[in-house]
Amino acid sequence: MPRHPRRTDTARAASAIPVLSRLGRPGVHLLTFVLLALALWSLIGFIGQVITSAQMERRKEELRAENAQLKARAEALRNDPAAIEVVARETLGLARPDELVVTRPK
Repeated sequence: MPRHPRRTDTARAASAIPVLSRLGRPGVHLLTFVLLALALWSLIGFIGQVITSAQMERRKEELRAENAQLKARAEALRNDPAAIEVVARETLGLARPDELVVTRPK
């Protein structure tokens, strides 16, 4: 029986990737270029996500500050008799007992 020569790890690796060995140097350059382009595209996408996240955080803080101002204003209006009267007159259509209410025809 003839003996077959033992394959080394390098020979196994070369036979496992026959496409790369057939491509030659231009193929390796093309593959490197494609992988580099993919890495740059991923990096650009990541940077875009970081920028968007920072903008959203800044907007969130602005909205929280605006919300705090509106809550303070609403609380002040709840305790202001003049503001309560304006709401009662304009929204609810209420009047004082000694006042005459004149309405416009619809």
